[in-house]
Amino acid sequence: MLFSEQFEMLQTPIKEGSSHRKNRRVEFEGTFKELPSFEFGHVVIMTGKLTCWYHSSEILCVDFDKKQVTDFGMSGYSTSTTRNLHAWRAALYAVLRPSLTYDFCISVEALYGSSAWTASKSRYHEGQGWRQRRERFKSQAPWNYKDANGVWWFDWELFDPALSNAYYAAGNDLAQDQAWRYYTYDWDAQGKWSKRFIDADAERRYLARKKKRGPRGNVP
Repeated sequence: MLFSEQFEMLQTPIKEGSSHRKNRRVEFEGTFKELPSFEFGHVVIMTGKLTCWYHSSEILCVDFDKKQVTDFGMSGYSTSTTRNLHAWRAALYAVLRPSLTYDFCISVEALYGSSAWTASKSRYHEGQGWRQRRERFKSQAPWNYKDANGVWWFDWELFDPALSNAYYAAGNDLAQDQAWRYYTYDWDAQGKWSKRFIDADAERRYLARKKKRGPRGNVP
């Protein structure tokens, strides 16, 4: 029911600029065109900016001109907020289909996966240095942009799947053999996401542990 209501709500601002129903609102400033195509069928092209609200908070904004999307860090804020955010995404997906299949407007990965990069710092797990590592990565990853109001945006044209995979692989690496106690990952002088000791004390403790273990020891 929530999806169908918000799908219907999206139809109005596309034609009239805005729509409001109870505690939900959507605004659109731009153009919407549905063009025929022999190869893909009808192709939807949107320009401008679409913003979705829940109560008094913006929870989703897609800037089709800048190729950027954000959830204003609201993913995971509450159960109802997350449900409404998901419903807005699903409704927009339905409006743009089949264009998303061929990335004419915004890719499926950007629409649904951007929250992984725009979530607020408080949503991050704090243990094992994960939060600080995440912030360091976001600060220089080319697809992350922080505006003057402190809102993180995801740029789907600049997204690099290989670099994203390297980030997640680093987390898996640190989880092996309690490596997170001694190592972390950071941007090196060449701009690569690389492994390093947390500090001099961590290096000293690691070398002492390695010496105590010996070739076949198992000291944590």
